[in-house]
Amino acid sequence: MAKRKILEGNVALAEAALRGGCRFFAGYPITPQSSITEYLSTRMAEVGGEFIQAESEVMSVFMVQGASAVGANAMTATSGQGFSLMTEGMSMLNAQEFPSVIVDVERGGAGSCPIKPSQSDYFFATKSIGHGGYKAYVVAPSTVQESVDLAYDAFEFAQKYRCLVLILTDGMQGQIMEAVELPEFKELPAEKPDWVARGNAEGETRRLAFPRLAKEADCVRHEEMYKRWAEEELKYEEYLLDDAEAAVLAWGSAARVAKSAIKALRAEGKRVGMLRPITLHPFPEKQIRALADGPCRHVLVLENSIPAQFYYDVDYALRGTGMPIALYHRGLGNLISPEEAEAELRKLI
Repeated sequence: MAKRKILEGNVALAEAALRGGCRFFAGYPITPQSSITEYLSTRMAEVGGEFIQAESEVMSVFMVQGASAVGANAMTATSGQGFSLMTEGMSMLNAQEFPSVIVDVERGGAGSCPIKPSQSDYFFATKSIGHGGYKAYVVAPSTVQESVDLAYDAFEFAQKYRCLVLILTDGMQGQIMEAVELPEFKELPAEKPDWVARGNAEGETRRLAFPRLAKEADCVRHEEMYKRWAEEELKYEEYLLDDAEAAVLAWGSAARVAKSAIKALRAEGKRVGMLRPITLHPFPEKQIRALADGPCRHVLVLENSIPAQFYYDVDYALRGTGMPIALYHRGLGNLISPEEAEAELRKLI
């Protein structure tokens, strides 16, 4: 049995990324992400990888692009304004089909936003990574162990689909400390994929057109890939839903808080449960809509974002079912408390 360690969320995620195959990291410090960059600044060399502190988030994401082009499992991490600065680079990663992983440790609001945790990057992360409409595979852990598990598998997924994987956490999950089990190091393939750039030292030279000019067939292929994700790669959690008359819809840290409220109400015999998306793209639309076919009579969306964002995807999924949807949300890093979540559920039941 693996030995359990108590680790900060950011550190646990970074270590899991290394064990999952990450061998290149370029980053620029920004709260509350900085402990990922700090940890990898020393740890990366210990596993034979390369670490670069870039001069900006713009350069970080383009360094990831270059590393991926020659076959490295590459990652960067950021938050807030840094995520905005990476927009062009993320769009290019998708267009070039370079496997890569980005971690966004969210902070509150827009502009020069508060450094407190938030869920206000939801639309940015799920609707279109940069210009052009291409999307990332977006996963959102709610515990430190889940951060470990998702980061560990992210590089294998990115290589399988030649895509961008986005891990969406926040300042609370990044800094909270929990006991986790770390997996063993994955054995990396001895050979690089056929499509990567190569020099003479590795045999026949192979060059990549940069930037690669996409054709309409590429756009169609991406769209088909997103459909495949929805069918084969969807992740979600159903928590005490079988007999629930009221269901919470929440993700990430808001879902973590919701579980505490649900446990308290279940102890009183109240029939409440939760459906939690783990993949935000693809989104569990069919599973949410299916709530209307069971005992559930009320839905409560909990979200750490004002204006609301996640709420509108839930509303779309349930449109036409007649299911009433309530919303409780906080903004600018002011997180929903278990007591607030419990009080909102009591109003419904």
